[in-house]
Amino acid sequence: MLKNKILLVAVACAIILSSCSKDIPYDRKAQFTIDSGLIVNYVKDNKITDVKLKDGVFYKIVREGTVDTTPVTLNVPLALFYTGRVLGTKQAFDSTGVQTPRVFILANVIKGWQIGVPLIKGGGEIHLFIPSTLAYINRPVGPIPANSILEFNITLNEVNPKTQTN
Repeated sequence: MLKNKILLVAVACAIILSSCSKDIPYDRKAQFTIDSGLIVNYVKDNKITDVKLKDGVFYKIVREGTVDTTPVTLNVPLALFYTGRVLGTKQAFDSTGVQTPRVFILANVIKGWQIGVPLIKGGGEIHLFIPSTLAYINRPVGPIPANSILEFNITLNEVNPKTQTN
C-alpha cells in the first residue's frame, strides 16, 4: 500500500515537472488579436470615446498640446508625467506623481510609448492602451504579469529638458 502511494506521488511529480519544462511557442499575431478584443471591450464598457488606433496602439488624445519646439523623436529627451496600470486594474504599477516629471528617451522604452507619445506636443496629454505585443510580451516584469495589456495616462511636460534621463 505504501509503495503504491509513493509510486503515485512520484508519477504525479514527474508529470508536473515535465509539463513545466515545455516551452509554449509565442504567437504574436494571435496574442495581438486577443489583446485588441479586450481593449475594444474595455473602451466600450467604460464609455471611453474617440479612441483611435495607430500601428497597434489604441489611444485617445486628451489634449494635443501647443508647445511646438523640438519634434518628438526616439532620441530626444522628454520630461513626462504618467501613471501606468494593467488594463482593468485600479492600482498603478508606476507613476511619477504630479510634482516632478521623469525624463526619458523614447528609444529606451516600450514600443507602445514609441508609437503613442509622438502623437502629442509639449503640454499635451494622451491616454494609451498598449497591447502586450507592444509592451513586455509574454514576460512578467516586476508587478506586471506576462501578456498584460497596459494603460497609461501620459502628459508631455517638456521636449528636450535640461535634466538627466532615465
